[in-house]
Amino acid sequence: MLSKYIIETYNLTKIFKLKKGRDIVWIKANDNITLKIEEGKVYGIAGPNGSGKTTLIKILCGLLLPDRGSVIVDGYDVLKVKRNINVTSVNAIFAIQDLIQEFIGYIGRLPTYKFLKYCAYYMGFDAQKVETGIDEALDMVSLSGWKDEWPVKFSTGMLRRLELALALLSDKPIYLLDEPTTHLDPLSAKKFRNILKILAKEQGKTILFTSHLMDDIEDVCDRVVFLKNGKIIFEGDPEYLKDITYSKEVIRLEVIDESSVLFDRLKSLDGVLEVKKLKSSNGLGIFNIIIEKDNADVIPEISKVVLKNGSSIFEIRKIRPNLNEVFIKIYEESEQDET
Repeated sequence: MLSKYIIETYNLTKIFKLKKGRDIVWIKANDNITLKIEEGKVYGIAGPNGSGKTTLIKILCGLLLPDRGSVIVDGYDVLKVKRNINVTSVNAIFAIQDLIQEFIGYIGRLPTYKFLKYCAYYMGFDAQKVETGIDEALDMVSLSGWKDEWPVKFSTGMLRRLELALALLSDKPIYLLDEPTTHLDPLSAKKFRNILKILAKEQGKTILFTSHLMDDIEDVCDRVVFLKNGKIIFEGDPEYLKDITYSKEVIRLEVIDESSVLFDRLKSLDGVLEVKKLKSSNGLGIFNIIIEKDNADVIPEISKVVLKNGSSIFEIRKIRPNLNEVFIKIYEESEQDET
């Protein structure tokens, strides 16, 4: 019976030997990592520098082999096929990035269409797929209008999209990316993330990427894995992680004609844990009201207090924590657990 998971790791462990002066130090870059990744999903691997993100990605494409555990990718045992997994199943975009940078030094002043064709042939892609697929690939990454221009002129964001165009010509099911939006401006990063969404949702590609940028994770990922010191300390749906990480909710209240006693009366309401008065540049009274999660009964009471005090509600809404706050909280709590 075939597994429903396109990538599976069991107790994956990678140890590096480092020499520090006269001493030998053994570092577990990945420590008993077990993952089950579904086809057509986007997974983000997050963690601080040195947490084992890049090592994990390199093991999944056979560039490194684990010291213990097993790795099954697209039905293949990576310990047996090693780097050949890149021939059958995996687009390691960081390797494609190195290839394109090297080719730009030699043929970067060819039209992009020809440049892409030569790169694809060099990588051994199917000739028919290349000939019939370049226009579609360039269109997919919004570079159709640049196919007669030189890649040497491309911005960093355009080069990231060119790398994806090359990968599309191979038609492999899995994309592995390492910090793909680093050094991109916010607009270029958003365009790049949108392409990843299309690849997964419309073409059924499975995408794993490492990142320390929570905008990447929050905008694209179906699931996120947090690593620390080579271990998984959290895995799950990003929205679910927000829900289970915080036991409190924040109500943002903005009022017109704020009364002098409103702060104290909001603070005295049953179910209100804390009230914070925020600075305003538009003349509104702005408050963050902290309540217990799922305590919806207190929201109508807040509205009543505002109206009784002669003010008008400009806006009242719940503020969801962003994934960056979750990231920091999880790692702070894990630090406390270790002390």
